[in-house]
Amino acid sequence: MLFATVGVSFQGKQFTAVGGTAPYTWELVNNPDWISINAATGELSGLAPHGTVTKDYSFAVRAIDSSTPAMSGLLNVSLDLYANVDF
Repeated sequence: MLFATVGVSFQGKQFTAVGGTAPYTWELVNNPDWISINAATGELSGLAPHGTVTKDYSFAVRAIDSSTPAMSGLLNVSLDLYANVDF
């Protein structure tokens, strides 16, 4: 489970792969448009703009190895998005 806050950028969650042939290419599947992944490093980042619905978002991270034919693995991810509350 990952956590994020509306209006606050996040990064630093880096996915790793085991097996297959490095280097790997990383991609997201069914992700909100404000979440991205570095295709070379597997680092997730994003910024949910103000007005984004706060809820649990589900998407997948895919790692594709460099073998021929390529092999891939898929990990389902859940991200809880919270409101940014100023006191």
